[in-house]
Amino acid sequence: PIKAAIEGGYGMSIARPPPGENPCAGMKLTEGFENHQCKVGDVVQALEQAGANVTLGYSGGINATGRIPITEPYWKEGLCPVNVHWHLGAEHYSKGEFDENGSGPSSYRRQLSAAATKDDADTHAHADASAHAVEEAQGERDLAGNARLGFQCNLYSSTDPKYNEPYDWNHCIGMEVGQTYEVHWPHSHLGDCETVNQYQTPFYDGVFCNVGLLGPSGRTTWEAIGVHSQVFVIVNDETKYYPDLIKGMVVDPPNGLGVELTKYTGSTTGTSRNNEICSKYAPITWHVDRTCHEVSASSFDKMCADMKTQRDDMSDDLYAHGARELVADFIAANNQVFETGSGGRKMRGGALKSKKELGEMLDHAVNKAYIAENFQY
Repeated sequence: PIKAAIEGGYGMSIARPPPGENPCAGMKLTEGFENHQCKVGDVVQALEQAGANVTLGYSGGINATGRIPITEPYWKEGLCPVNVHWHLGAEHYSKGEFDENGSGPSSYRRQLSAAATKDDADTHAHADASAHAVEEAQGERDLAGNARLGFQCNLYSSTDPKYNEPYDWNHCIGMEVGQTYEVHWPHSHLGDCETVNQYQTPFYDGVFCNVGLLGPSGRTTWEAIGVHSQVFVIVNDETKYYPDLIKGMVVDPPNGLGVELTKYTGSTTGTSRNNEICSKYAPITWHVDRTCHEVSASSFDKMCADMKTQRDDMSDDLYAHGARELVADFIAANNQVFETGSGGRKMRGGALKSKKELGEMLDHAVNKAYIAENFQY
């Protein structure tokens, strides 16, 4: 019944709202935000990057203790989701969940091909991408097999039908039952929240839609911008159906979803960045579910159907993008906040301080100077 409903558009055509002005179009900040060298000689040039190791207890090499990630749910801090997209395999690493021992249904290997670079030149703004490369990327975006594969989950079984029985996809492009995907939901305090223009592709347009509010808000970039990240294995099993994937991370504590979280500051991701070339879109907050979960193929297809109904054209996010290689320790933050299923929190192995204490730790003069230098408004 679920699949039939998705195929039939729930009794309605898959159509967008009436045409209208999109105030977020072209709002992506570009000048001064080109990818750059992570390190020159022995000097690290970049701020903390993502996706990093999110294993419980991990700490990176960049001292980011003055940049406390958002610890409350994003909605409580006035952030709304402005996009959803996903990567082939996991960009983050969680030992025992999605790691080097994971597997999937095909012979994908974690290697960055020329096609993967072209695939992400379009959506992740490769610093050296030529116009020709972007054109080619647009022509190859439906070929998920050309994207770089990240880490896979440790759930797949070649003998279990739910991981291997094909699904007849109606809206998503190039997806595969049994495969691992890391879903990202960029959130922003600067989005066109609660309007028909809330969801945007590229996601940067949504993130920076009302960038002029950043300075007056008194928020730092990592207080105004955040990403939900959750890793799934696609299964052909309707008992794993979640109808509202477009809205953000699935939080379902009785079934273990959205419970074991690592929160830290990092950057934007994608295959135009690695451990030599870094993103300048940093620092921003990340909330990453450390556990791999099963989700039905129909859940994803419903999400893609929902994406097709947005006013902005989200067709460039209906397929899996390539995964950035795991961020090296020297460009990963050391400010992780770990949440566990018991509801407890700890920061780097110690007790999480109160919100007032965390606020007193921040050097607001430095924060404002950073905003003025890096975010134009």
